[in-house]
Amino acid sequence: MFHNLIKSALCLTAGVLLQTSSCLIDASVEPGSDVDPNNVRIRFVNQSSQALDVLFYATAADLTNPADVDTVLFTPANQVIANIGFAGSGLIPAGETDEITLNGANARTLGTRGGAFINKDTGEHLGTGQQRVFSINLQYSCGDTLSIVYKATATGYETSWLLN
Repeated sequence: MFHNLIKSALCLTAGVLLQTSSCLIDASVEPGSDVDPNNVRIRFVNQSSQALDVLFYATAADLTNPADVDTVLFTPANQVIANIGFAGSGLIPAGETDEITLNGANARTLGTRGGAFINKDTGEHLGTGQQRVFSINLQYSCGDTLSIVYKATATGYETSWLLN
């Protein structure tokens, strides 16, 4: 993963963008890669040929009313960018993966706005996947790995998830 990020950084520095194949990336977690039981690992999988802004958010607050998702979770203060993607920008190159680990106390409600798919040559916004919201002890628990998978389909873009 980091080898490819370094390769991407070198190519971007040289003004050349990487071309990647359209192979699928395995969203599962390698055996023996346990997560501390007080933490949750979030794995971002970009299965598209576009750059991806994961648009990921986390909060220590519990989402008790789904109608409050925009005021409880999806606020600028809750957006997580640090340590995600190329140079901690929140941007993941085409066909790449990245992951972060958050303390469970700070990750009671997690979500993505669906991810923004971006043309890697022009920077143009091409589309967005589906918004996903996750609550601790409902969709995941401390010690789990939550994989959020972003991909292009014949009709647009899709955001799905799986629990490892």
